[in-house]
Amino acid sequence: LAMTFFEAMPLLEGWLPKEGAWLTENLIFAPTTTTVWIIVTGLAVAWLALPPRGRRSEPDRKPSPGVGSKDASVDAADACSPTNGDDDAHRRPNLHGTLIPSTGLRNANPAEPYPFQNSNAEGVFLPLHRPTYDAALDKSGDYRYGDHFRGRKRLWEFRVQLRFKRDLDKTLQIGIELEDYVPLNAAAKQLMGMTVSALRSVVGNGLYHSVGDDPKPGAGPFEKPVFMMPMWACDQLIVTPEGEEPPKLNDPCFSDFGIKRVDDRRAFVEEFSTLQFRAGPTYTVAFWGISQF
Repeated sequence: LAMTFFEAMPLLEGWLPKEGAWLTENLIFAPTTTTVWIIVTGLAVAWLALPPRGRRSEPDRKPSPGVGSKDASVDAADACSPTNGDDDAHRRPNLHGTLIPSTGLRNANPAEPYPFQNSNAEGVFLPLHRPTYDAALDKSGDYRYGDHFRGRKRLWEFRVQLRFKRDLDKTLQIGIELEDYVPLNAAAKQLMGMTVSALRSVVGNGLYHSVGDDPKPGAGPFEKPVFMMPMWACDQLIVTPEGEEPPKLNDPCFSDFGIKRVDDRRAFVEEFSTLQFRAGPTYTVAFWGISQF
């Protein structure tokens, strides 16, 4: 859902006058932030509650190599489709965003992954998004990473590869955080509480959710609204031992590497549950959209 909003904003800014685009953005984001939270948690409940086979909508693929492996076989590599070029993607409607702190505007479907670094880790990430603004182009697959999206229902995919600078002594989670506190009425709080409780019954205590702290009563620091999930909420995992070369995020055969939740949910959850994130190995994860818009 967040990806859809990010995608919609460039479209609005391209099609509407500047004042109209600004007004539309505020109308979209201001009144519906509460709704977004409720929808996101509801979608997550439905997705995680489905049996593994019930979620599978991808075409049959070759068996994936084990965790830490990126070389299935020469034959498997030859079977992967090459990535189409799309050097004019930045001129079209596109998903874009930035890191915090900002390192500049980052578009989806780049030829090479974007690097990042902070006090905890360093690595690269690759945001992918199909051209939902043009049904004919999407169907043709004649765009960068079009061969990867062909035959799949996902609209977007994020790939992240990182190396930690120190061993982690706390649980690593993945989730979303809002920039500002959003006041909720009693009905919205009750509905959100019910949704989060239902999700926690599926995910367990690995889920963390907070509506954040209202900054009006006093001095900070204040917690921002946050919704966090266990790392096994991701869809693909590759662990490369120290000293070995990790896979390229833009490798046409990337989907064949490591283990995926859709193939064996129980084994995937167990792998993440026992995984110790430490300095040395390279960790590569991918996650993609759970809903169709």
